[in-house]
Amino acid sequence: VLFSEDGRVSVGAADVGGLDGILVIVDDEALGHNQQLLSQGYTVVKVLGVEEAREVRDTLDRIVSKGVENGLFYSNGYQVRVPDVAIHDSVFSELLVHPLIL
Repeated sequence: VLFSEDGRVSVGAADVGGLDGILVIVDDEALGHNQQLLSQGYTVVKVLGVEEAREVRDTLDRIVSKGVENGLFYSNGYQVRVPDVAIHDSVFSELLVHPLIL
């Protein structure tokens, strides 16, 4: 877990999703994300390349379309909640354990 005290970045241990341990590598990019998170309340971490993002988007579109059609998911016209997304396609279970996401 990355946290900041008086401008100093520290690393602490935490139980994360049943994992026995976690390795945190702190570099300038990670520090920049931490500072943006602290100052703006959010940060965007690039995890996927363009083709990977397209694959995930297309897979999600397929799952949502099929799920709404079969009455498994509800759409309010703007958003659809897909419970337990990882069980619908392995691309999502792989994302959940992607090192940059952890």
